This record gives sequence, structure tokens and C-alpha cells, in this order.
Amino acid sequence: MKLSSLTTLCLVASLSACSSNPHKDTTIEALSEKTLNLEEPIATPLKRENTSEFYRRFLRNAPKSTLYGDALRRLADIELQTGQEKGASDNKKDRVLSRKKIKAAIGLYETFLKTYPNRTNNDLILYQLAKAYELDLQQDKFLLTLNTIVRDFPKTRYIEEVQFRRGETYFVSGKYKQAEEAYSSIINNHPDSGYYEKSLYKYGWSRFKQSDYAESSHIFIRFLERKYQQGQLSIDGPSTEISRSDKELLMDVLRVTSLSFSYQQGHISVTDYFTQNGQKPFESIIYNNLAELYLEKDRIRDASVTYLAYSKRYPTSSLAPKYHSKAIDAYKKGGFASLVLPAKISFVKQYGMNTDYWKVQSITARESITPLLKQHIQELANHYHAQARKIKTDNKAKKKKTNNTQFVSSITEATTWYKLYITSFPKDNGTEKINFLLAEAHQDAGQYKNAIYQFEKTAYQYPQHKQQENAAYAALLLYPAIEKSLKGAEQKQWQQKKISSALKFTETYPRNKYTASILVNTSEELFKTGDYPRAISTASQLSSNPQLTSKTGQELVISALLVIGHSEFEMRNYSKAEESYQALKKKLPGNHKEIKNINERLAASIYKQGELAKSSNKSAIAAEFFLRVGKVVPDSKLRATADYDAATIYINLENWAKARKILEDFRKNYPESHKLQFGVTEKLALVYNKSGKALKAANEMIVLSNTAKHYTANQRRELLWEAASIYNANKREKTAQRILTAYIKNYPKPLEQAIEARQLLADFNKKSNHKRYHHWLREIIKADNRGGKERTRRTHFLAANAYMQLTLPLFKAYKSVRLTIPLKRSLKKKKGLMEKVVKSYDNAMKYRVAEITTSATYYIAEIYNDFAGALLQSQKPKNLNKEELEQYTVLIEDQAFPFEEKAIDIHTANAERVKDNIYDKWVKLSITELSKLNPVRYAKAEKREAYVE
Repeated sequence: MKLSSLTTLCLVASLSACSSNPHKDTTIEALSEKTLNLEEPIATPLKRENTSEFYRRFLRNAPKSTLYGDALRRLADIELQTGQEKGASDNKKDRVLSRKKIKAAIGLYETFLKTYPNRTNNDLILYQLAKAYELDLQQDKFLLTLNTIVRDFPKTRYIEEVQFRRGETYFVSGKYKQAEEAYSSIINNHPDSGYYEKSLYKYGWSRFKQSDYAESSHIFIRFLERKYQQGQLSIDGPSTEISRSDKELLMDVLRVTSLSFSYQQGHISVTDYFTQNGQKPFESIIYNNLAELYLEKDRIRDASVTYLAYSKRYPTSSLAPKYHSKAIDAYKKGGFASLVLPAKISFVKQYGMNTDYWKVQSITARESITPLLKQHIQELANHYHAQARKIKTDNKAKKKKTNNTQFVSSITEATTWYKLYITSFPKDNGTEKINFLLAEAHQDAGQYKNAIYQFEKTAYQYPQHKQQENAAYAALLLYPAIEKSLKGAEQKQWQQKKISSALKFTETYPRNKYTASILVNTSEELFKTGDYPRAISTASQLSSNPQLTSKTGQELVISALLVIGHSEFEMRNYSKAEESYQALKKKLPGNHKEIKNINERLAASIYKQGELAKSSNKSAIAAEFFLRVGKVVPDSKLRATADYDAATIYINLENWAKARKILEDFRKNYPESHKLQFGVTEKLALVYNKSGKALKAANEMIVLSNTAKHYTANQRRELLWEAASIYNANKREKTAQRILTAYIKNYPKPLEQAIEARQLLADFNKKSNHKRYHHWLREIIKADNRGGKERTRRTHFLAANAYMQLTLPLFKAYKSVRLTIPLKRSLKKKKGLMEKVVKSYDNAMKYRVAEITTSATYYIAEIYNDFAGALLQSQKPKNLNKEELEQYTVLIEDQAFPFEEKAIDIHTANAERVKDNIYDKWVKLSITELSKLNPVRYAKAEKREAYVE
């Protein structure tokens, strides 16, 4: 077919335009924009598919045309573009068409290169061909084509993309050295390329993958520096204004930079790098990210040292204290208590007031670090103070002198740090608390004069605060100790100081009831002699005196209330005794020496009211009294007994919910070693069981089974069995298995139940773990064999059934063997397996369990029948003539016949068990098989006899 004159003219014009500038990448769209200045005739715009067809016609009809190559290239471009567009479609037909178009384009480009190997625009052809190969998933040819472009057209305008694509391809395939060379070509030769940053990033990764961590870290820092200059990175990290993808890229670079340094010498390498290559404004991020990487990997020491390395490198940086604090936090997190303390000390010495850091910082920077300084100074003081107190307590327990070197050193450190806090922040809110602690430290050291001075300073030289009255009272309590150590005029002088202090106390704090006191013994003596009514009467007069507002007066009130409470208790007026103790508690400070004794008396008063209610058969009321002991005096020694008694009452009342709550709280509130915990466990087992909490009941049963030494072995065994049964019933198989395994180990007898446990374990593993399943089946057989006189019909049945289950794999193995040429070898294998199966079934039958016996008998018969059938269906030798084949068949039938006979005889024996009133599933099956086998048997016998004749 010839092209029309108009079509030919259009194509010639188009191709001429193409050929006039071979280096210009013309497209179909660009082509369609060109117009020919022809008046007649008017041409209809060509569609792409029409254009493709016109090019094909041109190529067929003008193979020698000078425009042939241009038409070839244009057609390839159209095919490739169409393939790309169709490939993006969700339509299956479009995708199929896409593959065809791409392959067509590949063919056209390859033809072009073969036809015109030396054209100057072949870089474009190769570029398009590479793109087509990539779309067609021909990665090897894709890479080979890219390499050809690099080799033959090093100055092509596509070189940047080509090199980047080469790098990406090599990188993905793990050829990092080649990838590095491709990326470096862009980095070194095209700094303004759109691929520069990506190449720099991937170049760093290529060096990292080759374990060149020094170079990779250098490259990544170049990348970060570029991003910093672009405003995408600041000293605080990635900018909040960049896109999510840019942020993810930066975070990845920061992380791999940290990895690179961590694989070198960590912070040492970081410091060396910036020392050699100059400081960077984002250095802090490198240190911080490296430290965070170490923290992720639980390398706490390395993390802390990294933070401190930055602080050491830039001691006056505003970030230095922040990083120093991060190091301290890391030590804390890692549990390095021995390193926390020195870090805090160095923090205060490096950034505290009057340090070089402090002098160069702005007010804002100073204010930002002040909370950290306060925190660390206070923590240091508290640490040394607590350490000193522990030494003092330990020495007291060991009856040693307190003022040893270690104690003196610790208490001195404590007072030094307290004083530094006070002098550094004299007017800050909270300094009064530190002053109070300083006074306590002097008191702990036995420096009572200094302690009194600091207590009184705390009480009277600060604005109003919570510790004022306590500080003033603490000072008063120390005066007698000083007085005892003095004599003569000096002693009188301190007496006057004490009086002055007391007067100042009552003047400053008129509502406080700790002042100078006068001891009274009347009511106490009356109590000691047993004159309880008079003791109450006397003490009541003292307690009701409204003028007793001084410290002495308040001591009288306290003493009075003590006497009243104790007397009422001894007279069994427990309700009134409780009222007195309650009133007394309201007047006493929490650290009063009598508070513990009063609490116990208060608890006893309430408990005794419960006992009285119980003896009057008022159980519910008694329980409430018992519970009130814990509510009113939670730390009382009586609380455990009271709670236990309340739970017992509610159990007797069958109030399971209240009983459970009390018992569960008891378990939480008291140590495991408490003498009543065992009883709690017993009661919880009952309560949980009664209230439908089966699994919780089971847990208690396990505890009792393991710990109840006064239980009999049989009782403990039954508890463990019941726990396993509960877990099994609630489908908690894993736990049930653990319990049953322990049961078998601890209680091998009685045999029947121990074997039942093994059977349960086998059942649990039947579907999920065949190895364990078979293990427990064998254990059942072993246990029964060793059982002696303890064996029962049930153990026989389980052992026989275990044999049956263990035979199944053998039976399957036997069935899988086919009789093939050479018959001797396969026959030997199959027969050997058959004998093993029969033997295993015989073992099962030895237990004389009717159901197992009929089942095993049936399977033995079927095995013999199957073996006979396998012989008859076995593979025949090749190259036998008809007569030889008949002879061979007769021989095989002779071999098979005895097995058929055995099968019939065994099925017959099984069927005859009907006479013994055994007519189960297996007997029925044997009868069914006999009806099938007998006709076959006799037919084959007649045939054999006829052949022999």
C-alpha cells in the first residue's frame, strides 16, 4: 500500500524537522505543535495511534530513505510513551498492551543502534533504551546501557541522571564500591546538579556500607552543613517548616552519622573530627544524637561520656549544662549511682555562681540554669546527710561510737552543701527548708549549739513558712542536752537562753502548745497502783483546764489523756478508752514518743469491742469493729489479726465478696512470711471457689500444694490435681500442662491418676506437637509396665490405646511404600514395616481390652489384605511376553493368597466375637469386610486351579 501524497508530505516535513537538529529531544507533543504552511488540502490533525501507523508504513515503504532512521526513532519514542501511559492504568488490558509497547520500543531502539551505530545523537537513543529496559524489568541490560552511555558519551546532557541511576542500581544490588564511584562522579563534577544532594547522601551510605566510617561521617557532615546553610537544620535539630520527607531524610542522616562515629571511637572521634575540620554550628546535634544512640542500645556510660565530652569541649556554651544534666540523667537511668554523685559535684563546680561559666552568661541563661543548680546542690546535701544518718544508725546497732571518720566526713559534706545553697540563694522561696535541714545535720552531728542557732534562724529569720514552729520547737528540745553538759554559771546562762527561746516561742506562736512544762505524777501514780476511777477523775481535771496553753500545760494535757485512756481500757470500758485515745492523738505531734504505744492501745480498744460483740453472737457488728482497727490504726500490730478475724466471720456468713476483698488486701498489706498468710491462702481458695473465680482458686490450690507442710501428701496431691482440672476446664492448656507435669513428678502414685495426667498431656499435644504427643504416649506405656499391682483396667486401656496411637505413624509409613521394580527391595521394605505394625498392634492386644483388641484385630486383618492387594498391584517387569506375564502373575497371586487368607481368618475371628456379646464398631467392620473378601477369595482360587490344570 502506498502512502497518500498528503500523508507522505506531512511525514517528510516532520522527519525533516527531526533530522535537522538530531540533538533536540523532540516529542510527539512537540511534533504536533509544528504546522505546515499548506493551503490545499486542509489536513486533519493526526492522532498518536495514526501517527504510529503512518511511521510503520513509511518504514515498510521507504527502507532506503534518508529519513528512515528518524522515522525509526520517532516510532520507538511513540511506542515507549504509549507503554508508559498504559502501564500506569489499572486496566489489565492496558497493562498487557503496555508490556507489548515497551518491548516494541526496545526492538526499535536496538534496531536503530545496529543500523546507525555512529550517529551523534545515540546518547538519546541509549537513554531511551535504558528507560525501556528498566520499565521491562531487564535490570542487567538497563545497567549495561547506562554504562555504555558513561563510556561513549561522557559529556551527554543526561550524564547526571545516568550516573545517579547507575549508583542507585549498584547500591541496591550491594555493589557499594561501584555505587560510590557513580555518586562521586556527580559530587565531583556537577555541584549544581539536581542530583547532587541525593548523590552526596547515597555516597555517604556507600562508604558506610563498606565500613569506611571515617569517610562516611565526613560526607554526612558535609550534607548536614549544606542543610544548615539552606535553613533546614538548626542547632535544635531539623526545622519545623520543612516537609515530612525532608525531616525524615535529615533524621536518617543524623542517625547514620551517629552510627559512623559509634563504630569508630565514639565521642573521641567526634571531637577529633571537628578539631581537624573546624567547628560547626550544629556540632551539639552530633554529640546529642550519638549519645541518644548509645542510650537506645543501653550503653549508658558511653552516652554520658558523650554528653560530658561536649560540655568539656564547650564549657561556656549555653548548652553545656543541659548536656551535663543529660549525662547525669543517663547515669541515673542506668543505675550508676557511683557516677551520679561526681557528675553532680562537677556540675555545681563548673556552672555554679562565681564560676567562669556563670560570669559570661546572660541573666536569662543564669535563670535557666538556676533550677538545676538548686536541684543538684540540694540532692548532694541530702545524699551526704542520708549517708551520715545511715552510718549513725548502723553504728548504733553495732554499739560503736558515732563520731568516726566516715560519719564526720559525710556530715561535714552535708553541712557544706546546705550552706552553699543558703549563701547562693538566700532569699529564694524554699531556702528556709534547706536551713531547717542544715540545723538537723548539726543536730545529727551532736553540734547542738550550731543546731539551735540554725533552728532558731529557720524559725524567726524567714517569712512565714510551714517549718517555723517545728524549727522553734526543735531548738527548745536541744537545750536540755546542752544544760546537762555544763556546770555553774555557763549552765545557768543556757538556762536563761532556753527560757528566752521558750518565751519567744509562746509569743511568736501563741496557738502552739509546746512550751515549758511541769511534770505531774499524780494521775500516773494512781494508774500504777490500779486505782483507775481516781486516776480518771484526776486526769480529767487536768485535761479540762483551759489555762494550760503553754508547753508545760500541753504536756499535762497529754499525760492526762494517757492516764484516762489506759484506765478506761483496764476497766474494760473499751468504747470510752477509744474516745480518750482518739482525743489524745489529735493533740500529739506525729513524732511524739508515745504515739506508737497510743496507737496500739487505740487499736486494742477497738478490737476488744469486736470481741465483746462476737461473744454476744453479733457477728456482723463484730466484723465491722475488727475492720475498723485497720482503718483507724493502719500500722497497728493488731491489724493483721483483726482483718483475719473479720474475714473468718464473713466466710461463716457466706458473704464471699467481703471476705474476698479483706483477704486480698491482707495479702497485699502483709509480707509473705506473716504467720497468717497460710490461713489466708486456705480461705482464699475456698472463697474464690465459692464466688466463681475458678482460676484464682486454682492458683491458691497450687500454693497450698507447694507450701502446706502440715497437709498430708494425699491432700497436697488432690489440690494440685484439682488446680490442673480447673485450668483444663477453662482452656488454659499451657498452665494445665505445667501443673500436670509437676503432678507426675511429685505424685507418681496412685498410678491410675498419674497415668491419667500423662494422657491429658498427650491430648494437649496431639495436634500441636507430635513429638511431645508421642513422648507422653510412651510414658503412659512405661508407667503401666512399671505399675505392678497398682495397674487397673483403666491403666490397661490407656496403655493399649497409647500403643494404638503410636502405631499410626508406622501404619502410615507402611501405606506409603509402593511395590516397584526391583520388587525384592521394595517388597522387603514394605514387609518389614508391615511386621512392625502387626507387632505393635499385637502389643496393644496383650492388654486384653475388648475395644482395643477388636480395633487392633481389624487393623491387622486390613494390613494383610492391603499387603495382598499391594502384591497384586505391584509394578510388573517390562519386556515379558504374554505367557511369561501370565506366569509372573500367577506367582504373584500365590504370594498374595496367604495374606488374603490371613486377612479373612482374622476378620472371621473378629466377627465371631459376636458370640461373646462383643458387637462394637470394629466387629461390624470386620463382618462388612468378610462379605467383600470371601467371593473374591473363592473366585481367585477357582481361577488358579484352572490355570494349574
